[in-house]
This record gives sequence, structure tokens and C-alpha cells, in this order.
Amino acid sequence: MPAHDDKETLSLLENFLKLNNAVNKSVAAPEKQMPKIYSLFCSDSRMDSSLLVANPANHMFVTRNIGNQAIGSIGSVDYPISHLDSIKLAMVIGHLNCGAVAAAYNSSRSLNPESAGNDFDAIVSKTLEKAKGLRKAYIHSEGEDAISEELAPMSMFFSNAAHIIGNDEHQFLPRHAAANVHFQIACMLEIGELRTKVEQGKLVLGGAIYDLFGRYGPVGSLYLININGNRDIGKTSILDSIRPRLRAPSYPMKF
Repeated sequence: MPAHDDKETLSLLENFLKLNNAVNKSVAAPEKQMPKIYSLFCSDSRMDSSLLVANPANHMFVTRNIGNQAIGSIGSVDYPISHLDSIKLAMVIGHLNCGAVAAAYNSSRSLNPESAGNDFDAIVSKTLEKAKGLRKAYIHSEGEDAISEELAPMSMFFSNAAHIIGNDEHQFLPRHAAANVHFQIACMLEIGELRTKVEQGKLVLGGAIYDLFGRYGPVGSLYLININGNRDIGKTSILDSIRPRLRAPSYPMKF
């Protein structure tokens, strides 16, 4: 391959290595990882683990991809839940102004929706059933084709649920971001070991939206919208013991 002589790029590489060397690494990492939290969130560069917890190292096991999707990353979701008993909380975290959600929505507009009535859960189940047959080896695709394939299950869901999600121009993408979190949680609950741990009370599975812009409250607010597959967190008894101390703001998009 040809030599790369772009000064700006080489400067970025140099500074990247300098920054790494400047980080205090005097304390070695433990031999065994013991994270208590699993987090699935978007690859968006504006999102970062440190926005969610103060010290994510050995505290949070993270999977990141475009659109915080469980579909397409089943192994990366299943491994920490099945093999790391230290994990007691799993979170799916979407965010406002998600480019993957916008792209999936745009693709969904050219699809023919499959009717499953007006029941949100029925639409999720029907989409998941078909989405399982969509899994492809993304490595065989390139460019826009690979991106479209990775977003295909989300696009299909948005198409099937369009009449529920709505198309209000001021709310449709925030509503799609929330709907996608619910969809990905339903996908995670298809994983046998994860579902068993939730049912046995060994794991809490939560879904949230991160507000990067302060659109609905203070900048950086985390809106809890799903607990263990239950979209009505106001009626979720698992939160009763902490509800008096829970000051999480209320996300305006509900299904």
C-alpha cells in the first residue's frame, strides 16, 4: 500500500499515541473482569461510556453499534450476560438525533408494511420473527448495502409500526428512537439465558433514551422508558423500593 503523508492525519495518530502514554496506568487491571452493568448503546461519537457512569473500566461491559441494535450483535449481547455472573443490570440506551434511526426510518418509507393490527407487542413479535431470517454475513456487503442490511430489521419494524409511531414532524424521530429501544429489548428477551435471568430476578433489563441536547430537560438527562420489557414503568413494581429517590425525568414519547 502507498505511504501516507497527510500531515493532519499523521498528527492525529501521533497525538492519539501521546494521549495514551499520558494516561495514568500505574494501577494494573484486575486479572478477572467483574462488571456489574451491561450496556448496549450507539456508536455515535457524541455518546461515551463516561457519560453514563463515572468510571466505566471494569464496571460496565459495553456493546456499541449503529442504532444500539441487539439484532446483528446477539453474540456480543449473549456473552456477558451468560458468562459474567457479576452483571446484575443490562441497559439498552438510545439517544436523540440518532443517524441510524433516521436512516432506518427513511428506508422504511419504501417498504410495504405487514399488518399486525394496532397491538405494539404483536407488531414487535411479528417483525422479530421475520427479522431472524434477515441475518446475513455483513462482511460480504460493502458501502451502503452493508449499512442497509445492518439496519434492515429496524427499518422493517418502523414500517410495520408506522401507524403507531406516527409521523409528527416535531416528534417522529424521538418517537422512533424510543420505539427502537423497545424493539431491541424485545429482541434481547429472545435470548434464553438472558430471559431466564430476568424471570428469576437475577438481572434487571432496562431501556432508556439519552438526551444529548437538553430538549426535554437538563442536558444529559437519561429517560427510563422500559423495565424488563414493560413499557409502562409507572406501574412496574420492581421500582417501588427506589421510586421515592428516583428523580428520572419522564420521556414524552410513550406507546
